[in-house]
Amino acid sequence: MIRNISIVGILLIALFQTGCKKEQNFVPGQVLFGLYDNVSFRNGYSLFNQLDLEIRTLYDFQYELKTVEDSVDTIQAILDSKPYLTSGNRTSSANYFDSTIVVSANFFDMNDDNASDWFHTIDYLGLTENLTRNSFKWGSLNVPVGQERFWVDQLKRFDIISSAQLNSYL
Repeated sequence: MIRNISIVGILLIALFQTGCKKEQNFVPGQVLFGLYDNVSFRNGYSLFNQLDLEIRTLYDFQYELKTVEDSVDTIQAILDSKPYLTSGNRTSSANYFDSTIVVSANFFDMNDDNASDWFHTIDYLGLTENLTRNSFKWGSLNVPVGQERFWVDQLKRFDIISSAQLNSYL
């Protein structure tokens, strides 16, 4: 009986110690980050491009265009034609509110070609990025496997980054 209690005790201690290690389990080669509300897509992309980091995902960017409601379907069709704006059930949308079309954009697997296309689309449609609303702009980056903690520390040094962490899971 004492032997069984000792084995259970050792197992509980082992589980407790491994369960309490912060960020023990994380996705190799990925880090998560947040951007401040006043940071544009262009500035965020520029930083990650300069650091030679691949953007996996970027969420919660918003653009506006003062126009008539009839334009919503056309703008939505343009958004739908961009493969980098859709992934699974996550997509970008255009909605009409009070003489303004609001585009909510999420980005997936952004590379130079996709970013260039998005910058052209912004200009072509006359979209203005909304940098004043309260949002939680965040995303994930691909980094070299084994350098995840290094990149978390590096990202935290930039004033446009609100947070950086390992892509942890339980």
